[in-house]
Amino acid sequence: MKALCYDGQGFYLIQKRLSSGRFRYWPGNGSAISSTLEAHQLQVLLAAGDPTAARGAPTWKRVSQAR
Repeated sequence: MKALCYDGQGFYLIQKRLSSGRFRYWPGNGSAISSTLEAHQLQVLLAAGDPTAARGAPTWKRVSQAR
């Protein structure tokens, strides 16, 4: 598996080789070779979990204006 991430300063590439050859979970369509994940979903996937079942905080949260 390879993941390309951008942290605001530049890109970095993460690569992981699986000892059993595949994740327990993979997108429903067997022919899909890629999938877009949120950061918390990637953490769940790398820990051998199902990223679609992961519940994370909303990506953006409205902040009230300071007075």
